[in-house]
Amino acid sequence: MNIVCRDVDAIVHLAGQVAVTTSVRQPRLDFEQNAIGTFNVLEAARLSGRQPAIIYASNNKVYGSMEDVGVVEQATRYAYTHLPDGVPETHPIGLSFSIWMLERLWRSIHA
Repeated sequence: MNIVCRDVDAIVHLAGQVAVTTSVRQPRLDFEQNAIGTFNVLEAARLSGRQPAIIYASNNKVYGSMEDVGVVEQATRYAYTHLPDGVPETHPIGLSFSIWMLERLWRSIHA
């Protein structure tokens, strides 16, 4: 991975274990694939010496059910009924442990 990252300006990280059922049935596997895999991406970026931008995407499961947040269809997009500026950082989310760990890793490296 270090060789692959040495000449890049950006890394798009989309890989990970995505099945909620696996995270419940095999939490160690879920953690290893998500946390260690992300750590490997971050470490390769660090060792590249270039400080590439890292773009990380997750699925909607990290936000929990959000049943208390209404959605309305607008002309060009969907919007939250009572959150015109989007979901604030203070909104509680239902992070799995491995996603929580990724967030901590991410923040510690980019602090």
